Amino acid sequence: MTPSEAYDEGLAAFAAAIDVLLKAGAADGSLKSGIDPARGGEARAGRILDLIVDGLRATP
Repeated sequence: MTPSEAYDEGLAAFAAAIDVLLKAGAADGSLKSGIDPARGGEARAGRILDLIVDGLRATP
């Protein structure tokens, strides 16, 4: 597997995982529906990851 193929495979897995989280959040009403993790490229994926990590932090 070339580095480019590995990157593409990793990005696809990341987008699929984010999609699962977004759908679960939309289903329970904590996130708006219709968010596509594949739109917007790497910058948007980084921002989505930041939001997810922030949301996973425990609240006092």
